[in-house]
Amino acid sequence: MDMKIAKAGVLAVTVLAFGTNMATAAKISTDGHNPDQVQGKCTDTYFAPNANGVYGCLNSDGSGIVCGGEGSEKNTCYTWGASRRGPRHVLPTTQGEAAKFRKSAR
Repeated sequence: MDMKIAKAGVLAVTVLAFGTNMATAAKISTDGHNPDQVQGKCTDTYFAPNANGVYGCLNSDGSGIVCGGEGSEKNTCYTWGASRRGPRHVLPTTQGEAAKFRKSAR
């Protein structure tokens, strides 16, 4: 078997195996996506602006938005949809939730 064909086959399988689960982000303007608007639409974890002006939201389904920054990124947001793998396992954050989690794991 020609080594070029074998290498191409391995590359194709790798791209198909891993590439189908990769999220792609859309680059959009911050118009309509200021910190208050992003926080208002966020259903899970909101990140307030940091010292560089970066803020965003990450939802439990894997979707999210990150905006701001310095230089050319100052008026830019990146947004992406839900993970194709479905919701990730989320660890409990309170003692009551932890007790429910332990009970359901039995």
